[in-house]
Amino acid sequence: MKEHQILFKRLVAESLESYQHIRYEWENDENNALSLRILKQNEDGFDVSIYLDNNEITLYTVGGHHEHYSFEESESPEQHIKNILGLVRDLLSNKTRIILKLAGSKVYKVITQAWNGKQWLDEDTSGVLFFNYFGQRSEKILQNNLVDGYPIE
Repeated sequence: MKEHQILFKRLVAESLESYQHIRYEWENDENNALSLRILKQNEDGFDVSIYLDNNEITLYTVGGHHEHYSFEESESPEQHIKNILGLVRDLLSNKTRIILKLAGSKVYKVITQAWNGKQWLDEDTSGVLFFNYFGQRSEKILQNNLVDGYPIE
């Protein structure tokens, strides 16, 4: 566990060293798991959190949306962490956005989209099973612009 934490902190420091404007917080919980929360820049953005425990890395965005990435499925811990930091870079850029679908004031669906140079494409969708079906429907688009995104060909 400590080896993964040390490696994770080193790779995060390397990734963020040229982005001094990014605000973030480290935290250790009662189970000695490590988390990093990258704070949104404005109300149109969203926080990105990375939670590292013994077996996996969990990436959290907004509205309860999260993805699990197991160390057991990776060839090397370093490459695994680098791949996830690549996803984080995309989430911090203007090439990725999140659409929140709301019923009343509660989120019932989260859609992550990526820009392909011509249009927004759905990358991932998650939702809740129980929500106020009869509530007033609305949508909110959140997008960060903290780093340069991936190059578009």
